[in-house]
Amino acid sequence: MAIITNLRRWRNGEVINARDYVYERDLIVSLVNQHEQDLGELNNILAVTGSTDGVFEKIQFNIASEQDMGDLPNGSVFYNPDKRTLAYKCEYGHIHNINQETQEIGKNVSGNSLVPGTIVTWYGAEGNHKKFVEADASDPELSQMVGVLHHPADNNEFAPVAVFAEIEIDDFREIMADGDDSYLEDSTKLYLSDTVPGKYVTTAPDSPNADIWVATVISVNTHSHKGRIFAYPQRETGDGNVIATSTQPSNPKSDQLWFSI
Repeated sequence: MAIITNLRRWRNGEVINARDYVYERDLIVSLVNQHEQDLGELNNILAVTGSTDGVFEKIQFNIASEQDMGDLPNGSVFYNPDKRTLAYKCEYGHIHNINQETQEIGKNVSGNSLVPGTIVTWYGAEGNHKKFVEADASDPELSQMVGVLHHPADNNEFAPVAVFAEIEIDDFREIMADGDDSYLEDSTKLYLSDTVPGKYVTTAPDSPNADIWVATVISVNTHSHKGRIFAYPQRETGDGNVIATSTQPSNPKSDQLWFSI
């Protein structure tokens, strides 16, 4: 802290009164302290970047583990040692790991509140905003361009939809079509359900339903940590609108094609 002594100010040959003296003294002390703080911060930046001309030669980011991310303000950029990459905290409350996740922001117009892990599909646009609803393997239109909700979203709220990312799951029972998670284990493949929109099954639906491998279980929930899935939706048997079968489909859709093997 700056120390200022013997501060005097003269008016018409007289010493400034005590009240003005204290005010002027405190103002100058505050300004000097602020300048000292600014100088210290500039010296720190210089030490980290090695730059004297405004062009940074290097930047050192703080390290923050995933357990510490909740205390960071939105927009914080940091090094995530758990993923070994740069990351930033989004306004939706989740952490985006740069170059390890691909996602888009959309508006939930499904009419339902959706939990992280829900399988959704794009459903038109509203102005500059994309919209999404729950995906459905039994519907050709609702089984195209599917993604996985990265953050909870009430109806008419915005949320990130991932097509390549790890996603934390609070309770697998909320995202399984049968509401059961007792049979899940690490590496279980999860498919888009043809009976409950937005949910998962562990066996690919039969034709003519879309056969989409949406995610894989990385770890199931335990008492000490949340579960995780790796979302990377992809069709396993080609386009669901073209069906190869030895028997005629019993309930083909109006825009589907099929041929006999």
